[in-house]
Amino acid sequence: MPRQNPFSFDPTTVKRLQKLLEKDSREHNEKVAANADPLVDGVEPNVLPLDDVMTNIGKWDLPAFAVDRMADFVNYYAEFQDRIREMTRGNIVVWLPQYGRSFNEKSWVTRPTQIARFIGGEELLNDTACVTVDGKLWDCNRVLVKSCTLCFVSSSTREGKEVIAHSSMHLLGQILELRFNCLLFGWKIDEYGQFYHDIAHSKTVNGRYIAVDVTKEDLTTLQTIAEMVISKNFRFERVTVKKADLAKTFKYSEYRVDQIENIPDDTYGAVYRCGVFIDLDLSGVPHVRESSMLKEFEVITDVPLKPRRIVGGTVTRVFGRSRPVEKKRYLGSTDHTDEETDSGSTDHADDESCAGVAIEDEVCNTDDTIILS
Repeated sequence: MPRQNPFSFDPTTVKRLQKLLEKDSREHNEKVAANADPLVDGVEPNVLPLDDVMTNIGKWDLPAFAVDRMADFVNYYAEFQDRIREMTRGNIVVWLPQYGRSFNEKSWVTRPTQIARFIGGEELLNDTACVTVDGKLWDCNRVLVKSCTLCFVSSSTREGKEVIAHSSMHLLGQILELRFNCLLFGWKIDEYGQFYHDIAHSKTVNGRYIAVDVTKEDLTTLQTIAEMVISKNFRFERVTVKKADLAKTFKYSEYRVDQIENIPDDTYGAVYRCGVFIDLDLSGVPHVRESSMLKEFEVITDVPLKPRRIVGGTVTRVFGRSRPVEKKRYLGSTDHTDEETDSGSTDHADDESCAGVAIEDEVCNTDDTIILS
């Protein structure tokens, strides 16, 4: 299958995406301005910096399905924010045992990022991978919905490293799509913060998936794209989406459709966006606040790039890591064979057991109280 030029420019695709992002950015900024929170001068960072996306990502082709996916996310994000605004806001008390103090805040308004910035400024904010709310891991950008105990999780802790590795998986997915216009299949993370994505061409041949021909030079290009995404500080945004809508948005991927079919009917799944990458995430693991926190991300180059057989075709496995590793042990380093492998055995869904599935448009907290955030 002919290789696509990674530096080709598709004006029609970019123009359509630009129109979507302009609408997204304008509506988001208007809503933020109308619902200002005095704790942080009223303004949250823009969801997706338009100029950075078009200037820096526009020179790489975007898969057609990625543009359709972005259009869906723009609508999901607006609907999600509307649902939050419709919730009854009230006074809550947020207890911070790490600081021995409490704050009087507003439910469905206050985010952990705001409290972190108020208490410890950018230093605390930049060291916090996520938070715990009543002992449950929680995204820093996610609103608080009731009185709770809030703890900041440092990037240097075991839980913090897990969140960074999980977020780095999304970064790897984004740069692979941008470089190869490919489909993503199974993935896995190990205890060292190392991981992989299996990839194949987006178009099948005689109904079979065809592995992408990845070279060592491609890995260098991937690292360049990753450094661009990290430097542009794209924000991770989370929404919950109905199962029926998930099936529509991810219909381009049989792998994702299979995952979605395992979600109970009349429930919702979590979807994250960072830059132009949008993906289903059923792990229940939160993500970092923004891509600048993934500065130690690295594409692993000293591993084989041999195609692997899966049920339905072949894939190529590309590795990355979220932090330096002293020990020369790479996830799957002894598992690069061309034997028949079911990618589902290493996939996201099997590891997660639908842990992040939400009931209706909501997620259950530790008290089994139904919440929406």
